[in-house]
Amino acid sequence: MGRNNAIVRTSIVGIGANLFLAVFKLAAGLAANSVSVLADAINNFTDMLSSLITIIGARLSEKEPDRRHPFGYGQIEYLASLLIGMIIVYAGIDALSDAAVSASTLAAALVFLFTGVSIEAWVGAAISLLIIKTGLETLRETVGSLLGERTEAGLAHEVRNAICSFPEIEGVYDIVIHSYGNDRLLGSAHVEISDQFTVAWVDNLQRAVTRKALEETGVEMLGLSVYARNTQSQEVMDAQRTLQHIVDETEGASQLHSFYIDFVDKTMSFEVVLVFGARSRESLRDELQRKVLAAFPEYDIAIAVEYDFTECSGIPPSAKTEV
Repeated sequence: MGRNNAIVRTSIVGIGANLFLAVFKLAAGLAANSVSVLADAINNFTDMLSSLITIIGARLSEKEPDRRHPFGYGQIEYLASLLIGMIIVYAGIDALSDAAVSASTLAAALVFLFTGVSIEAWVGAAISLLIIKTGLETLRETVGSLLGERTEAGLAHEVRNAICSFPEIEGVYDIVIHSYGNDRLLGSAHVEISDQFTVAWVDNLQRAVTRKALEETGVEMLGLSVYARNTQSQEVMDAQRTLQHIVDETEGASQLHSFYIDFVDKTMSFEVVLVFGARSRESLRDELQRKVLAAFPEYDIAIAVEYDFTECSGIPPSAKTEV
């Protein structure tokens, strides 16, 4: 996190410098009754706020992924930049907003003049609450979109069913769907098939899966990663059974899939799903690496640790697949 630490340190220095300048200019502007100097002081206060938002954005972007935002919080820095831009624009149009407030005050005064009813406070409160409500809703939606929210379970289930309709596909995992607006949905998934098929056959299968998924769900499957599944043998089944036991007893590991053994190169590779908030990827990978090497010292071990990007809770998985 060296980059973020540098950003925070620089921003802190900026806050200190702008605070000194703002206080100095504010005192000088009040003493001289100078509007321009006071405006410049406000500009320094705005710069202070921008630096504070930068610090908050840098720190929040370090948060670990969670269930609602499986891609992490890195893009919150873009939101911080958006807020800083809004602050700058707000400072530029402040005079226009003052004019609107003056007009509202005049209207309220006219109502009081002719009816004797004072509605100024109520009008101001109603407008303020409406603005706050709209702003909070907009920010909430923006944050969710920028960070990347989990895909709805129903859509993920439809995509999985479309892929699983091909009997040659023995497993479907890690379905990820991104929305880019205008009803455009782009997706990817990992699938397992037998290691006996040729590359040309796999290419034809990928094209057929992509077409069917688009026709039935509206999702463009731009990425379809293929994992080879060993032709079943007693050695493979014994190894997978041992590996499953290791994963089951390891804290934070919820699924095991994409298991493959290369008997020629003596490599063993598999993927494990990490439960949100349980621990870091690195600690889980290191623990599994030690345990698996102890059980299979003759193999080179390759472990991929991923999060469950797609919410499918409450939907029974098919007999041969997991998501």
